[in-house]
Amino acid sequence: MPANLLLRTLGDGYGESVEVWWSAYVALAAELRRPADLALVGGLKSERLAWAFASGYQAAIRAAIPRLPPNEPASLCVTEARGGHPRAIEATLRQAPDGRLVASGKKTYVTLGTLARHLVVVLREGEQPNGRPALRAVVIPADRPGVTISAGPALPFAPELPHGALRLDEVEVFPDELLPGDAYEGLVRPFRTVEDLHVLAATLGFLVREARLSEQSGRLQQLLILAVATRDLCAADPSDAAVHVTLGGLFSAVEDAAEQANLTRAARDPEAAERFDRDRPLLSVASRARAARLDQAWTAVGVHQHSPNQGEPSEV
Repeated sequence: MPANLLLRTLGDGYGESVEVWWSAYVALAAELRRPADLALVGGLKSERLAWAFASGYQAAIRAAIPRLPPNEPASLCVTEARGGHPRAIEATLRQAPDGRLVASGKKTYVTLGTLARHLVVVLREGEQPNGRPALRAVVIPADRPGVTISAGPALPFAPELPHGALRLDEVEVFPDELLPGDAYEGLVRPFRTVEDLHVLAATLGFLVREARLSEQSGRLQQLLILAVATRDLCAADPSDAAVHVTLGGLFSAVEDAAEQANLTRAARDPEAAERFDRDRPLLSVASRARAARLDQAWTAVGVHQHSPNQGEPSEV
């Protein structure tokens, strides 16, 4: 049960070291097989929002692609210079004259940067009959010849969380490294929801940690209820409109809880409160796309509304 998972010993956290965080995450992964549980406890052990986010992301990518090894960090590489929409994907997967499959191109964002050991890369392999790009996802090791990951500058929020850019120069891809089906419909689109759910679970673990440190039993009970709901939702079909409606409500509740938690954190640990305010944009990653999906979900269940902060519609 999530309540038991989230009443574990807290520990001191990971400080600013991504290596310390990853070592602790691997130990948890050896014990907790369900990605949602790994996200919850990963967040509980995190004294920084950066590590909670990273824990949720790693849990999400393994929920989406179970074949990934639990003891080496992975990154989903989609975004290019023109964005992450199918028509923006220019990195290619093609057959070389000698019959080998080779990947070439660039990706502008690699979560965890040079720490990532397995890269799930979305590539263009031609066009569909309707003229849309045919996309395929491959899983390749970061140390394969032709793979280059360059470290990116620290971001203004969560600077301890590394990122980078990827270049593929005629990288050989083997048949067993191809993921089945259309990469956009089968992986990229559902992953946006899977990632939201697991990052939300990790954020709840992070908030439970604060409630326990602040000895706020009433708030702890509320957070445990949200954790149970989020954990169960992680196992649902990410294409189900009801999932998006419920996820929208959970996000609103967690945002409110995070605001209240930082008020108490400021009294207990002003430095931690300032760091949380700095890193708060992590909770808004892909918020426009999430708002668009929520609006579509409400329409699907027969309720028509428009999210006031959605801006121009975007394809998701």
